[in-house]
Formats: sequence, structure tokens, C-alpha cells
Amino acid sequence: MEKYKVRVGKKGELYLPKALRQKTRIKADSEVEVRIEGDKIIINVIPSLEDLLAKKKTVKLSPQEFEEISEEIQREIEGQNTT
Repeated sequence: MEKYKVRVGKKGELYLPKALRQKTRIKADSEVEVRIEGDKIIINVIPSLEDLLAKKKTVKLSPQEFEEISEEIQREIEGQNTT
């Protein structure tokens, strides 16, 4: 776990060090979720749509699983075409 020293401005603004912003991908207008747990403030970064789309999604399927899914989709499509 890394720790950072953060300054608090006159109006309660938190000034995050550049290294912390870079590691957490916080930039101007980023949104964060803030929780209070006892005497701790927990800040979680809410990923932007751009960040979510940039992540590569992969699914590992066996040939049998792929075939089962393919057949299920084909049955759904055939059912839609008959109505």
C-alpha cells in the first residue's frame, strides 16, 4: 500500500500529488466516490466511459461451450423470425 501526503486548501479542496493522479488516472473533471469509514475517508475513482471502453475484454470458452452458445443464439434468432 502506498501512502501520499495531501494538502487541504482553505475551502477543503484536496490537492493530490501528480504521481497519485497518474497512477489512479484522475484528471480534471474526473468523478470519484467518497466514503467515510470510521475516521477514514475512502476515495474510489469512477472510471470514465473512455476508460471502460479502452479495457480489453476477453472470454475463454472451450469449443463445446462456444458451440452451445452459438446454437442457443441461433434458436433465439429462429424464434424471432417465426413471430
